[in-house]
Amino acid sequence: MAKASAKPASRAQACQEGFRKAVTQALEDPACYQPGLRALAKGARKHVDATRVHLAGSVALDDCVASREPRASRWDYLVGACQEQERCLYGIEVHQVDARALANKLAWVKTWLQRHGRPLLRWARGKVVYYLVPTPRGSARAAEVRRLAQLGLRIARRVSLTCPPEATRRQA
Repeated sequence: MAKASAKPASRAQACQEGFRKAVTQALEDPACYQPGLRALAKGARKHVDATRVHLAGSVALDDCVASREPRASRWDYLVGACQEQERCLYGIEVHQVDARALANKLAWVKTWLQRHGRPLLRWARGKVVYYLVPTPRGSARAAEVRRLAQLGLRIARRVSLTCPPEATRRQA
């Protein structure tokens, strides 16, 4: 008697499994993948609303590449999300508004994704959105906020994950 075939994975399971594989390929360390928002520090997690998507998982990118690139201006987190047939990758940085430091971090993560994170870019079909969750320290000057927006960084105290990402709205 033939074995019954395995039940096909749900969209949410397929989303998570695809993201987990992409993380493992990109970082060569399966421990870097965390389900849900577990890779985010507790203080960062409270700023992310994922109620409208299936979370694929998260990565503490800064921690995962620190030993390989100790002097780099590393990005904090990557989060994968799915909704219907869409897949999106979110880069989330928790930092004070400092245009120079954030421009360096943003350039670093974009370069890292092109050099090492191609499996993640393929998984997300190129849909990557970068967010800054500003820390309470210091204040942002309008010129800094404009410069960061021109670089493609969205600033929001609360990041609402949607896939595909909604049009940029001023949320700072």
